[in-house]
Amino acid sequence: DLVLELYQGISDEFVDGVRRMRIGEGFNGTVASTGEPLVIEDTITNPLLRNDAVVIEGIRSQLIVPLKSKGKAIGTLCVANRSPMKYNEDEVELLSSIGNQIGAGLENARLYQEMKQALRQLSQSEERYRDLFESASDAIWVHDFEGNTLTANKACERAFEYSSDEL
Repeated sequence: DLVLELYQGISDEFVDGVRRMRIGEGFNGTVASTGEPLVIEDTITNPLLRNDAVVIEGIRSQLIVPLKSKGKAIGTLCVANRSPMKYNEDEVELLSSIGNQIGAGLENARLYQEMKQALRQLSQSEERYRDLFESASDAIWVHDFEGNTLTANKACERAFEYSSDEL
């Protein structure tokens, strides 16, 4: 499904009618499915029109481009006009370029959130490991290949009667 996230210049009632769209259906769903821009000079005569809300809202022409990330459509960007209109090739290319930039930005934001989540999980795992290491009743120490002790737990300090620094 596509979910309408941002909009301007249309009524809330219209938004309620188109908030969720299936990929492959209607104008935006077709663009999301094909990954190609779609120019609609007059919505009323277009066979893809599947939503009377577009007619009721008075939208007559649209230019819809995919928001792409890694060559795959992850959403759509639509500009519309309340009168029939021809969009020229430069306008299609400009909006497509903006769509690609937005798609890349969304992908970067998603990757950033994943990285933050992974770092949180790593920090929690490290904290659990540290707690386990410190509270173990067995002597545990870590050394390098030359035999230098890098760290030791409290049980190790008790067993050998040396502080971690002395070990």
